[in-house]
Amino acid sequence: MTNSLTPRYYTNSELNVYRDCVRKWYLQNYRQIARIHERVSETTETGNGVHYACQHYYNTGGKMDIVALVVQYFAEKRAAQVALLSHDEDGNISESSSLIIDSNIEALNKAEAFAKIMVEGYVEWLEEEGADSYLTFLSAEEEVTVEFPTNEFPKHDTEQVILLAKLDARFQDQRTDARVFMDHKTVQNFADREKWAHLDPQFYYYSLIDYLTLMSEFEKDEAEARWTDGGIINMIRKVKRSGRATPPFYKRIEVRKSLIEL
Repeated sequence: MTNSLTPRYYTNSELNVYRDCVRKWYLQNYRQIARIHERVSETTETGNGVHYACQHYYNTGGKMDIVALVVQYFAEKRAAQVALLSHDEDGNISESSSLIIDSNIEALNKAEAFAKIMVEGYVEWLEEEGADSYLTFLSAEEEVTVEFPTNEFPKHDTEQVILLAKLDARFQDQRTDARVFMDHKTVQNFADREKWAHLDPQFYYYSLIDYLTLMSEFEKDEAEARWTDGGIINMIRKVKRSGRATPPFYKRIEVRKSLIEL
């Protein structure tokens, strides 16, 4: 009998939703139900704007103005909100929905102002500290997929499990010749992130994908397989860098996982 089940893709984000609330996972991921008009989170969009700017800054070899990239991101976001006003059912929009969109645009404006302040000193910090001096850029926002081995599971009609990750950036560490991934994080402070960084499920997930990818490459061509050595958390503080603000505003930590942990 032929197995007609299609591969099932899992992301770290979906697994996080499942861990937090199974009901939310059922509605959001399984049923794919969403509100027509979602409220914009200023905090979330600040992080997204910084993330977008870092992604394209590295993707262009540092040739684009990182602040201009923030402006570009939020211009697109505001345009998407305005488009909702003319793309509702029957060309009409309720007063409550209009208020939500107005509120969303206001939140985007505040998030943009904050994100611009956060990233404008990032390039200066890179130059002063030489934080990227030993890293050779490989890719940004690379989608990596790898089949999760299920042969050790109890025999039953199971789906083919595919782990999917979108890595913020990938580099080759010139000090060790190893491949490392980088994850951009906007944080309130460094101490809290450093305390639980090694327990963060995201880095177990990404490290597992990196390891399985390495094993797959090793089987194809042992000479071309590139050793992997964990990830780097690229932390950018959520602070306006005013005269009262206390540096540092940028910091990195390395996170590694042993095979036993994985």
